[in-house]
Amino acid sequence: MSAVNVPRMAKKNPAVALASDRGWEIRYSRGGHLLLDCPYGCCRVVATTSPSDWRGEKNAVSIIKKCPQRTTKGA
Repeated sequence: MSAVNVPRMAKKNPAVALASDRGWEIRYSRGGHLLLDCPYGCCRVVATTSPSDWRGEKNAVSIIKKCPQRTTKGA
């Protein structure tokens, strides 16, 4: 996983698991949310680390799956 010190609770988040499998960069925002950046530069997802936010997890997974996964950055 391309993240620094992602807590166990965040690793159980399905969006984080999917993003790491697809090579996305995973880091924290200043406010404590998870920032998931597409390796191609076309998508960014702000995810929650709260286990009770099931709707946010589903939305984040949906955005990751819809990423066009471009072959060149900015193209």
